[in-house]
Amino acid sequence: MATAPRAAGIGARLGGGSVEVFIHVGGGKTGTSAIQAAFAAHRDALLAAGLAYPAGPEQSDRAAVRGEVTSGNGRELAWLVSPASRPAWFSAAETEARIDQGLAWAAGRLVLFSSESLQGLGPAEIEALAALFRRRGAAIRILYYARHLLDQAVARFCQRAKVGRLATGRAEERTLDGWISHYDSPTHLHLGNFADVLGHDRVVCRLFDHERQDLIGSVLEAVAPGKGLAGVLAPAARDKVVNRSPTPIELDLLIALHAEPDARLLCRAVADALFNQPPAVAAALHVGAAAHAAFAARNAAGIDVVNRRFLPPATPLRLDSGRVPIGPPPPRSEAGTAAALAAVVAAMARHRAPSPPPDAAERQAARREARQRDRQRDRAARIATR
Repeated sequence: MATAPRAAGIGARLGGGSVEVFIHVGGGKTGTSAIQAAFAAHRDALLAAGLAYPAGPEQSDRAAVRGEVTSGNGRELAWLVSPASRPAWFSAAETEARIDQGLAWAAGRLVLFSSESLQGLGPAEIEALAALFRRRGAAIRILYYARHLLDQAVARFCQRAKVGRLATGRAEERTLDGWISHYDSPTHLHLGNFADVLGHDRVVCRLFDHERQDLIGSVLEAVAPGKGLAGVLAPAARDKVVNRSPTPIELDLLIALHAEPDARLLCRAVADALFNQPPAVAAALHVGAAAHAAFAARNAAGIDVVNRRFLPPATPLRLDSGRVPIGPPPPRSEAGTAAALAAVVAAMARHRAPSPPPDAAERQAARREARQRDRQRDRAARIATR
């Protein structure tokens, strides 16, 4: 991480000397991994333009830079304010020190933390999060992307399949239609909790489906409207495929792997190999008409709340976008199934191939990053002792 010069440019400071901290919480399956990967890989360029994306846990940062699924730089914030959810190895003191280092490094600029783990916080936990930053002279705002509900529900089922967790739910929810029939979207509840505790003006809600063609630019414009941040990252930095949804044959493979005793390990191996690149054979997942009707009845009221309280009339939240076909899927030919499976096997074989040793430039970059982390720690230590 580069040593930060004095704050300049977009003017993050608020009245009373408070620093603006955006907390990007998702929602789920709205391109969060792609956002985190882009910001972690271009941290210095963003800082120079006026936005600080502090370092997260080292493992998460490395995954983000590789374009893999990550928990973002804000995962530990959820553990700080939700003690019951903490893993045994978690250190609150180390996490608070990392927050202090990140804010010192930002030097008064806008700050962004990102993790979907924060989207389901309850009112007491949200107040604790606000207090955590208030003690550090910072005021938080929430950035939340809503997604048309059927698309999001399908994507969430696929995510459970990708991490081998279908067996942890109710038996009737272990197929796509069963999941859709019983799905209650939490979007209106998440947004309502944040607005009720922080105030409506502290919650920025955008429609993912309207912004998805330039999601990275949308985030940058949302946190600093009209300040030119959206042009900081080149288009190539915005187009990386991270954690895409599976095709029908890929989903069938993941579901079948749940019969194996090491289903989680196998499903994650398949996900790492396949879903951070475009599919070899594109195809849409279908939802049955009866499942769709049950889903619509369960979620109409929530859609109304989101549209009435959080989204402008020009970009309303809808039940579905039309991208998920309703009705039985088309029959598969043996040749088509074989071709799709061959693409899966080829992708996994390539993913497992040994990587070439790092060249001199990569080794130099690693050393430079280590020096930058050392400077960040030293700067935070000096500030703490003043």
